[in-house]
Amino acid sequence: MRTRNVIIGVAMISSLSAPSSAKKPETPAVGTVVVESVAYSGDGCPDGSVATHISPDAEAFTVIFSRFLAEVGPVAAATTARRQCKLHVKLSVPHGWSYALSGTDFRGYATLDAGVVATRQSTYHMSGESPETTAQYRWQGAFDDDYVVRDLGGDAAAYWSRCGGGKNLMITTIIDVDGRTGGTGVLDVDSIDGEVHHLIWRRCG
Repeated sequence: MRTRNVIIGVAMISSLSAPSSAKKPETPAVGTVVVESVAYSGDGCPDGSVATHISPDAEAFTVIFSRFLAEVGPVAAATTARRQCKLHVKLSVPHGWSYALSGTDFRGYATLDAGVVATRQSTYHMSGESPETTAQYRWQGAFDDDYVVRDLGGDAAAYWSRCGGGKNLMITTIIDVDGRTGGTGVLDVDSIDGEVHHLIWRRCG
């Protein structure tokens, strides 16, 4: 089985559609926003099946999976149709700043017989913040291709933290393949740029 990577980049970015002459949004000083740690749990990422790496500047981290894959079919066990992995990301948030998740990019692969349906759902929650936000994507078989989808962003309302809050960011992802038609199907998160989270910033009181 191929190793799967989830790369989550904490990036201070401006809109790609903004004119080049537009003023760049103000962001916290370099080095003041860091990923302090990453923990994980779930049947899609059991103990010993995941490795994490935080970049030297602590503004990105990689999670390497070996068992986060959902599948159905004649030779697949019933318990493999649904998998879940919960990431607990600790961020340092500078005093006087608030951040929002502006977009989450997913890349992966799905192969589904006709009539087989697969879903990928992610729930984002900042500890102490309300409400949480959930996004979902659905594939309908027959399908056999790589995929690229984006959560949040677009017309969705930004999910802002409290001023100086949002230190504990929880991201729960569920992948599910419905094989009630008797077909075969596989859904996974790809090994390259599988999951990229972007942040935007604003000053607060």
